Amino acid sequence: MTFPVTKPSPSWQEKAGCKGLPSDLFFLDCSKHEVGTYKTKLKQTQNICAQCEVLRDCFKYATANDECYGVWGGVDFQTRGKPNRNRARRLRFLYIEHQKVLRKAKQARTYK
Repeated sequence: MTFPVTKPSPSWQEKAGCKGLPSDLFFLDCSKHEVGTYKTKLKQTQNICAQCEVLRDCFKYATANDECYGVWGGVDFQTRGKPNRNRARRLRFLYIEHQKVLRKAKQARTYK
């Protein structure tokens, strides 16, 4: 199975829910936090992403540009290591993680 990687238009960034928020929310430093704190901050970030209207475009941008740090489209890209190492496997994992975030976002919008 292959996963298409397409670059979205840069205009999606103007609509991003994270626009104007501190970047340290989305580029978490593992070395400064204990595991529990890191997971708590990641969950807070993913909640912001789950409410964003350009969640998919953000994820597409990150995969198309081989981002390896930060939270993009609700997925922590940092946890998957170097982008060029077995790219197909990495994209497959990121796609699965992104689908989980999309399901959570859909549920959150349904219950509002």
